[in-house]
Amino acid sequence: LVLTLCMLPWEGAVDADGAESWLFPSVAAPKRTPRKGRTRRKAASAHTTPAGDAGAMRWPLEVMKAIGIKRIILTNSAGSLRPEMDAGSVMMIADHINFAGANPLIGETSDARFVGLTNAYDAVMMGVFRKTAKARGVTLNEGVYMWFSGPSFETPAEIRMARIMGADAVGMSTVPEVITAVHA
Repeated sequence: LVLTLCMLPWEGAVDADGAESWLFPSVAAPKRTPRKGRTRRKAASAHTTPAGDAGAMRWPLEVMKAIGIKRIILTNSAGSLRPEMDAGSVMMIADHINFAGANPLIGETSDARFVGLTNAYDAVMMGVFRKTAKARGVTLNEGVYMWFSGPSFETPAEIRMARIMGADAVGMSTVPEVITAVHA
C-alpha cells in the first residue's frame, strides 16, 4: 500500500462524463507469489490501466473538488524495488517519475495544462503521517514512485532501470491522478 499525499487548490466545474468507470472498477488482483528482489503488487481500483486512459480519474477528482474537498489521500498497491520494503509495507510517496509516456492533461487547450509539480505532495500532510506513524509504531517508508503504463508488469531490465533512475516503487496508477488533482 502506498500513501500519496496531495494538496488540491479546487476551483472549476464538474463534467459527469466517465462516472461509470469510476463507480465500477475493473482491475483484479494478479495471482503471483511475492519474492525478494522482484516487484510485488496487488490491485483493485479504478485507474488508468484498464482502458489506458490517463485522464480516467478526472471526473471523480472534479466531483470531489466541487463538493469542497481540499485534500485527498490517494492509495495504491505497488511493486517495491527495495528489498527491505517487503510486501505489505507502507510507503509514502515523496515524489514521482512519469515514465508512462502519457499525461492526463494532453488535449487540454488552456494554459492551465502547464501544471507545476514541484510541490505536488503536501509537506504538511506528510509531516502529519510521519508523526502519526511514529506514535503508533508503524514503519513508514518514503520514496519515489515510478509510473509505468501497464497492463503488463515490468521486465527485469525495466526494474533495473527504475532503480538506477531513483525509483523505490513502481506501479500503473497514481501519477495521473496526482497530476489531475494538482490541475483541478
